[in-house]
Amino acid sequence: MKVKLTTISSLLCSTGESSAHIDADIRFDQYGLPYIPGKTFKGLLRECASEVCELSGFSDEKTNLILNNLFGQSGSNEIVRPIYNNLQLLDYRDVCNDIKNLNGKLHYRDVQNYFTVFRRQTRIGENGTASGKSLRTYRLLKMGFQFEGIIENTHYFSGKEELKVLSRALLQLRYMGLRRNRGFGKVQIVYKTLPIQLNGVKFDVNSFQRISGKFKLSFCLRNLSSLQFSKPIGDQNTVGTEDFIPAQNIRGLVASLLAKNVNGELHRSELFQNIILNGNTKYISGFPIVKNIYTSIAPLALGYDKHKKVEERKVFNMLEDSKVANKPYKGWFFKTLENGLEVYNRFNTETVFSFHASRQTSDERVAGRSSEKVGGIYYYEAIEKDQKFHASIYGSHENLEIIQFLFEQSQGMHRMGHSKSAQYAVIKISNCRIEEINLPSNIIKIQKGSQFYLVFQSPVIIHNQFGMAIADGDLLESEFQKMGFELVIKDMRSAVCWVENYIQIWNCKTPREQAFGMGTTLKVEALNDVEFENGKLYLGERLNEGYGTLQYYSELPHGLKVNTANIQNIGSEPSKIVKSSIVNNILASKKKILQDEKIKLKACDAAIKVDNTKISNHLIARLRFKLDACGHDVVLWQHFIDHIEGKNAGKALGKVIGDLNLIKNLIVPEVDSIEDRILYWKSWLGMLRIKSRKPKSKENVQSNS
Repeated sequence: MKVKLTTISSLLCSTGESSAHIDADIRFDQYGLPYIPGKTFKGLLRECASEVCELSGFSDEKTNLILNNLFGQSGSNEIVRPIYNNLQLLDYRDVCNDIKNLNGKLHYRDVQNYFTVFRRQTRIGENGTASGKSLRTYRLLKMGFQFEGIIENTHYFSGKEELKVLSRALLQLRYMGLRRNRGFGKVQIVYKTLPIQLNGVKFDVNSFQRISGKFKLSFCLRNLSSLQFSKPIGDQNTVGTEDFIPAQNIRGLVASLLAKNVNGELHRSELFQNIILNGNTKYISGFPIVKNIYTSIAPLALGYDKHKKVEERKVFNMLEDSKVANKPYKGWFFKTLENGLEVYNRFNTETVFSFHASRQTSDERVAGRSSEKVGGIYYYEAIEKDQKFHASIYGSHENLEIIQFLFEQSQGMHRMGHSKSAQYAVIKISNCRIEEINLPSNIIKIQKGSQFYLVFQSPVIIHNQFGMAIADGDLLESEFQKMGFELVIKDMRSAVCWVENYIQIWNCKTPREQAFGMGTTLKVEALNDVEFENGKLYLGERLNEGYGTLQYYSELPHGLKVNTANIQNIGSEPSKIVKSSIVNNILASKKKILQDEKIKLKACDAAIKVDNTKISNHLIARLRFKLDACGHDVVLWQHFIDHIEGKNAGKALGKVIGDLNLIKNLIVPEVDSIEDRILYWKSWLGMLRIKSRKPKSKENVQSNS
């Protein structure tokens, strides 16, 4: 079902957040383009659907059943239900591409200013004046803009009562956002039913090739919406996120796609056993891509001197130069060449915080707000949309062919992560390719007595003799010995994390296990000859879920300059032609704002040189009011000046200007349009009024305080 929403009045679809100058703001993406969050749209539709059920005379039992089928129920495992996506501007993708093509000519604020307007309100007290500390500033979306989005999976309710209720709820939704009883938030919604496109085409396992050897499936993953991979951050009202694509989530995506394609009981399927359960298929987490360059997790052994300026900081190996470097780098890094020299580039995945509130009772719906006692208020941290990640899967050729087939279904569009039913979780998988791992050319040989570094590319889980997961260095050495590696840890920089997963079919989390965190760096010495396949070592438990990956480094960067990457990770190189009318309008609006600022400055400079003691503030205010009232009708303005020309007001104005015909005919050098000339003289008069203000004396200031 495709939905189109038009703003009939100014809209304040609040984020629940505020800043120093704005008390209530609307939601923008990373380009400054406004959108209506899917969770907000879903919540409003649920309220409207509840009203439709009440007006239809449905029983409470039937109403709850319909609402749960359409919008889900907290704690339910039901997956097949409508998915409510964000409502984006019309031609949103073209608008984004055009903004990127301008290479910074359109700033985030320029885009915001085109779509929004500020409104200020106060509360009137008993004495008829504004109450103290009651001034509120709101940023509103202007009227007349159109948004569109898709409600997925509505075909499951074709011909049923649920689809009728949803259709009527869309028509019932006529107001949204805050200040609805102040004239804000009026919208118009139209919708149309889309052709049914069923996913999950069944396949024949025997149609895939059985080729012996070791293979790797590499693919690129791009998030078309925000992604949320939950991790605890110590705040019970905030859900944090990982800044990469965890391997267990990729594994879960494959499992869910298999469930749609495999007949019968899934856990009894031999295919499901081989790809998910028995460990024959190994999943590697997705790391960020910066301008088609793969990144790696920054070793915790790399640090910098925090007392130096940012531009003077260099990378140091804290296992070697502990006295120099005293603060570790965190995040991701990649290397580039500048003037023939290696440069260490830091990069942090962009994340965004979103505010959400839930209404859980009918009283909250009628009141139009969340209850402090019952309604839920919480924040989601999520990976910002339009970023690219590279991931891989190791296994047999046949299994990887099946996974590739599943990934390429639905044109590579899938969902993963938290909150799949609204606003989050949309991804696109592309560039899938299977390649053979040529072992002789991918084996790194290390001689006895050599010292090198191992950097943890994922959490590493080590069990002690009692089966408990403990992050301990001695356990690491014993684990090396179990694998036939005689390695001694000379020094290390480590971090500890806790690992737990959510099993949707069980509706619960797995037990928490302690693990070595990503970026943990070991300096080790080989007591015998060692060989590493593809420069990697897999250590510990749950390897098929992406844990236990270590990367070999002969040496770590030392004394290199550090750059902080600030690069947008958006797809392939787009066209350089601006196609969308919205972007052209934004450019024209920006040009007009800059032109108006120049005219205002020109008027203010001219007014500063004028002796305004010869003209009263009353006359200045009267002239500005009349100039506004005349609009663009120059004849009315000229009649007014002719009317006062022989009077004291006209004489006073003539003394200030010198030639009354200048303001009578709105003459401004090098300015042609009537609008710009009116703006000039209004700014000129305004500056005269500001000049006439007398500063308060010290006695008045003290008495007021």
